[in-house]
Formats: sequence, C-alpha cells, structure tokens
Amino acid sequence: MRRFLLSVALGGLLAACSSAPLSIAITAEPVNVSLISDGAIYFQKAGQVQKPPVGVKEIGLEGTAKFTGQGVLHFYATDQEPNCASSGGFFRCSSFDAATMDDLGTLDFSKNSTSPLKWSGAHLTSGVNNQTLYIGVKLESLGLTSGTLSFENLVAKVVLF
Repeated sequence: MRRFLLSVALGGLLAACSSAPLSIAITAEPVNVSLISDGAIYFQKAGQVQKPPVGVKEIGLEGTAKFTGQGVLHFYATDQEPNCASSGGFFRCSSFDAATMDDLGTLDFSKNSTSPLKWSGAHLTSGVNNQTLYIGVKLESLGLTSGTLSFENLVAKVVLF
C-alpha cells in the first residue's frame, strides 16, 4: 500500500512538472554603445549553462536592461552564428534578415536607466533549445550617444511539451 501511494504521489508530481515553466539563466556581456553608433546591428553569443531537457514549445526571455546613457535601442535575436563581419566577440550586421532573425522590439532609455524586458520569438526559442542564442542591439537614434548596456536577471522561461 505504501509503495502504491508513493507511486501515485510521484506520478502526480511528474504530471504537474510536465507543464510547469523551467527557468534557464542567460548571460550577455556589457556593450559599449558608443561603439555601435553606425546604425548596424551588433550581435553577441549569449551564455547559457544548460539547455532544456526536452523540446521547447514556447519561450519568453525576461529580465532587466540597464543603459548608462540615453537613447532608444532596438533588439534582435538569432539562433545561429550571424553571417556578418566579426570582431572582438561581436558580429556586425548591416541589416535585419527576417529569415534568420527575430525583431524583439525597442527599449527607450531617454527617461530611465533601466527597463524591464519580455521577449519571445521562433529564433529565440530555437537558440535557447540548442544553446546557440545570439542577442543583437542597434542604436535607433543615431548621433553622439554613449553608455554601457547590460542585462540583469536574464532568464529564459521555457514551457515544455
């Protein structure tokens, strides 16, 4: 009887976990935005210690972006190494490619130095699933903008099949 109850309890826990979100920490190096003032998209490979244990159904990347300057930054994601010029761990892409990149949207740092973020997309999902996520940033307001962009508590929230 004890074994039966233990089996039922364990089965219930496993069933509950199969639809529960799994959190995976994501890291990205700080970016000196004065170096990206040319209108190009600069990608870097995101750090990821683990990948989801099974196929990914849906993902949301959440956290906080901090920018020590002022301006509007546009963000992108891709699940493969960008086919662009590389230098110092960054890839400089002159344009957006909808076939290989997700357009994640903009964050406005003209009034606040921090902004919460919630991103999702097919390439972002695939990148986390395969540990090949690249996050890109583009300075929207060209000009003499400088500062450092960094991310805090960046977490991929994965819902398993």
